[in-house]
Amino acid sequence: MACAATRLLCAARFVSPRPGLWELASAAPYNPAPGVGAPGTAGGLEGEFHVGGGYAGCPRCGATSYVKCGRCEQLSCWRSESPMSTCGACGNVARVGGQLTTVQRVD
Repeated sequence: MACAATRLLCAARFVSPRPGLWELASAAPYNPAPGVGAPGTAGGLEGEFHVGGGYAGCPRCGATSYVKCGRCEQLSCWRSESPMSTCGACGNVARVGGQLTTVQRVD
């Protein structure tokens, strides 16, 4: 996940309280070591996605929700009071809409 405000990376942790339901439980700053590339893809998660009740927000800017970019398909934090979002990964600006059903997992 990339912070929309700072464009810095965060590691997002999803939990599944029941089959087919995923909740964003936490996020932590992710700072790859110099010379280390982005994490490799390790499959995906499918189902219904929400923000967990205990989610404290983006550790970089405090935004309390997230969106998936329609252009690059990466997750970014999002201030849900705004109808628009800016992708922290590619900079795409778009109106938020729809329901998230898949998230690419990386390890």
